[in-house]
Amino acid sequence: MRRPLALAAIAVVLCAACTRVNDPDAQEAVQKAVDATRQTSAHISTMLDLADGLGKKAQIATDGSFDMAADKGRIDVQLVQGQNRGDLIFADGKIYMRNVEPEEVDHSWLWSNRDTAQAHYLFRAPNNDPEHTLLQVSKMQSVHSKGKETVNGIEATRYAGDLDYDTMVLRMAADTRKKLDNAVSEYHGSGRKMPFTAEAWIDGQGHLVQARLAMKDAATTYAQLTMTLSDLGKPVAVTPPPADQTKVAADNPNILTG
Repeated sequence: MRRPLALAAIAVVLCAACTRVNDPDAQEAVQKAVDATRQTSAHISTMLDLADGLGKKAQIATDGSFDMAADKGRIDVQLVQGQNRGDLIFADGKIYMRNVEPEEVDHSWLWSNRDTAQAHYLFRAPNNDPEHTLLQVSKMQSVHSKGKETVNGIEATRYAGDLDYDTMVLRMAADTRKKLDNAVSEYHGSGRKMPFTAEAWIDGQGHLVQARLAMKDAATTYAQLTMTLSDLGKPVAVTPPPADQTKVAADNPNILTG
């Protein structure tokens, strides 16, 4: 996964500070659901929709099974509009990664430590780690219930709220964080904030079945990450590649690894 990909930068947009009042019970329900979900396993799919506001769009998808209680899983990641696809295995405190497509790039297994992995793009988890996204969801503010909805055939309660800037840049690499900080610093005294929102759908057993993070203004959704969880509690079997077939990953981030 050492082949960097070009994507148009997400436009920096601002909105007036939200005036919703936080419902403590709703906020607690989301936090408890995230905690409960992180103590089990699930099939997890995500779709990140990106737009620059000028007509350019891109999608990054992940799909796989993850045992969050045992800290292991396997995820397929791909750039939907391209030929780039990767394979990631989480096991023994490490993340193993390799290119699957295109054919002409190196397909060797690389590894890095999971707890030191960093995000290099807004709305991307370090090496697509689903627990990072769940942690961000748990930090929702101004949380309120939006009523009952059916998600993938399951009745769930939908909760909506906001995310602050620090939550969105959790574990972000210093150089990327600096660029983003510079882009918004001139607005800090304007009484406005970045329009980051979050939603969580919680089933009757108190588990997440869907979550969504977004950045949007009145006219355009610039980024939207939707995570869908199914098959909760189903066993997950993961076998890391043999040690003699892996090598340490260089610090060369790209769109696939996040």
